[in-house]
Amino acid sequence: MAVTQNNTSSAAYDLSLFEERSERRTIKVIKNNYPTPSLLFGLSPVAVLFTAIIVVAITSLFIYNNVVLTEIGAQINTVAAEAAELESEHVRLQASLENKMSVKSIETSAENSLGLVKMDRSQIEYINLAPDDVVEVAEQDLANGNLVEQVVAKIKEYLNK
Repeated sequence: MAVTQNNTSSAAYDLSLFEERSERRTIKVIKNNYPTPSLLFGLSPVAVLFTAIIVVAITSLFIYNNVVLTEIGAQINTVAAEAAELESEHVRLQASLENKMSVKSIETSAENSLGLVKMDRSQIEYINLAPDDVVEVAEQDLANGNLVEQVVAKIKEYLNK
């Protein structure tokens, strides 16, 4: 069987492909004075340390956040209880004010502390503040006025008497 190569026109077999190679591979060993650190999950110890620090910091912030929220919730509950107490005090004082300002309470206070008594019918006296209405007409010279004015003046004079 003839093998053809692109570069050559010879039809001979290339037996060099089947020969043993005498080439040696050399491995160079480098000695390191420092022991290699063990890898955790394929990460270096520095990366593991930084990751642990970040995890601890985030956990600490989460715990601090929960503590602050708990304190604020306690303050809210305290203020709400105080507001409810003040609201009930306000309702009590409002009822007390309405009781003291009632007509019956005022009457009782007037009778007991001031010595006042309720008014009888015998104590009522009516006073007429408006005197008799009187219309006064200034005297005019009737000779110079017209007839209608004279008649009106006579009627007014008659009514005033």
